[in-house]
Amino acid sequence: NYPVVQAENNDYYLHRLPDGSQNAAGTLFMDFQNASDLSDWNSIIYGHNMKNGTMFGSLKKVLDSSWRKNEENMTISLDLPTGSYKFKIFSIYKVDYTTDYLVTKFHSKSSKEDFINMITKRSIFNSGINVGLDDKILTLSTCTGSNNRRLVVHAVLVKEGEE
Repeated sequence: NYPVVQAENNDYYLHRLPDGSQNAAGTLFMDFQNASDLSDWNSIIYGHNMKNGTMFGSLKKVLDSSWRKNEENMTISLDLPTGSYKFKIFSIYKVDYTTDYLVTKFHSKSSKEDFINMITKRSIFNSGINVGLDDKILTLSTCTGSNNRRLVVHAVLVKEGEE
C-alpha cells in the first residue's frame, strides 16, 4: 500500500519521499527507463528492505514456502492512473549484485527467451507458470541486508483493467 514514483534517474527517490523531501527510507520507485504505464515487457520497481517491515521490508516473506502456499500471497496488485493490474509471482531468488535481471528492453526473441530462462532457473521454487514472449512481467528488487545481495521477485501480468 505505497505509492510508486519515477524520476529521471534511479538515485533520486532512494532517499526521498514522494513529495521530494529528504528521508533515509526513500520510497518505492519505478526504473527510470520504464514507461510509467507498464507498457514495457519488464517493468521494474525498487524499494528499501526496511527492518521495521515497511516498504519492501516484508518482501522477504516470499522466501518462506509455507507463506507461498497461500495463493493470495502470490498475487501482486498495482493500481496506476491508467488502470489496475494483477501479477502472479513466478520467480523468487537472492542474487549477488548484478544488473542482468534489470533489463527493460529486448532486441530479439532469443534474448527475451534467454532472459526468461535465466530468471526462471534462479527461482527457489517451481511456480508451474510458463511465461511467454508476449507476457508482461513486473520485477521487484530490494537489498537483502547482507553482502550486497539482492532479493528479486518476478511476476507475470494476469489481469489488466480500467479503474
